[in-house]
Amino acid sequence: MSTKIKITGRVLTYNAGKKVIPTLESIKLQTYPHKDLVIADDASTDNGETIRIIEKWLEHNECFFTNVHFVKNTTNLGIVKNIKNASAYAKGDIIFGLGQGDIAYSNSTFDNIAKYAEEYKKPQLPLIWLGHYTSYSQHPTLHFVHHHASLPYQLKLLFSDPQKAFNSLLIGNYIGGPSLVYSRKYYEKNIYPLPEDLDYVEDYPCLLYMTLNNHLNIGYFPFYLRIYEQGVGVSTHKNPLHKKMVASYIQSLTWILNTQRLNNKQIKTIKRAIEYYSSQSYLEKVLNSPSLFCKKLYRGIYNSFYVKYILNTESKKILSNSGDSLYRLLSIQ
Repeated sequence: MSTKIKITGRVLTYNAGKKVIPTLESIKLQTYPHKDLVIADDASTDNGETIRIIEKWLEHNECFFTNVHFVKNTTNLGIVKNIKNASAYAKGDIIFGLGQGDIAYSNSTFDNIAKYAEEYKKPQLPLIWLGHYTSYSQHPTLHFVHHHASLPYQLKLLFSDPQKAFNSLLIGNYIGGPSLVYSRKYYEKNIYPLPEDLDYVEDYPCLLYMTLNNHLNIGYFPFYLRIYEQGVGVSTHKNPLHKKMVASYIQSLTWILNTQRLNNKQIKTIKRAIEYYSSQSYLEKVLNSPSLFCKKLYRGIYNSFYVKYILNTESKKILSNSGDSLYRLLSIQ
C-alpha cells in the first residue's frame, strides 16, 4: 500500500437530506489512511435540513480524515462551478468525487486507487483516470441496474485511437461521469480546459477536449470505483435540469468548434452533433441527422450484444480487482 498518494473524497449535495449519509459513510470506511474530505452544498433550499444532517455527521466522524472542509454555497453555482470550487479545497493528489446517493464501491477503493496510481507516477500523475462503475435504482425497490456505460472496449478506444474515440464520443457520451477520477492538478487554472460559464456537464467536454488535442494524459483503473444511483442525475429525461444539460452539451461543442484547431471533417462532425442535440424530438433527430441517429442506434444494439456475449469474462476480472461491495450501505437511506 502506498503512503505517498493522498486522496480527497469530494461530495456534492443539493437538497440531499439523509441520502447523503451512505455517501459520506462510504468515504469514512475507506481503509486507506491518507484521505481528506471536501463537502460542497450548492445552496440547498430545504430550510437547512441537508446542512444540519452533514454537520451532525461531521461531529462524530471528522476524526476519520486528515482534513475536512465543508463548503456552503450561498448561491447556486451549478454542477461544473460547484465541482471546480470544491476541488480548490482538496488536499489530495487525486480527487474522488461522489454525488449524493452514490457510494464508493468498496472500503478498499482508495487502497486500489493508491496502488495503481503509484505505478503510473512516471514522471507525474495523469490528469484524469478511467475506471468502471455499477448502478442501482430505488424504484420500485432497491436493485442493481445493468447498463452499458464505460464498457471495457469503449475505454480502450481512448488509448488506442483518440480520433476514433472523439468521433464516437460525439455520437453519445458513452463514458459516464462515475467512471472518472481526477488529479488535483487538473483543476489548476492554467490546465483546467473548460469555459467558466459551462453549468451542467463537465465530463463530456473534458474527454472531447483531451481526445481532440491528442494529449491523452489518462490513467486506467481496472476495477469498480463507484455504485451510482441511476435515474436521478441531470442526464435523465425526468430530471428538470435535463434540458439545461443538453444545452450544456451544445455549448461545450460550440466552444470546441470556436477555440480548437480542427480539420474540415472534424468541423462537419461537430456541426452535425450540434444539430442532433438541438433537435426537439426523435422524429426531428431522424430527419435532421439520419446518419448520426443510425450510428447511435447501431451503438445501442452492439452494446447489448457485447454485454450479453462478451463482457462476462472481463467483468469477472474487474470484479475480482474491486474488493467487497458496500452495496449494503444503501439500505440505510
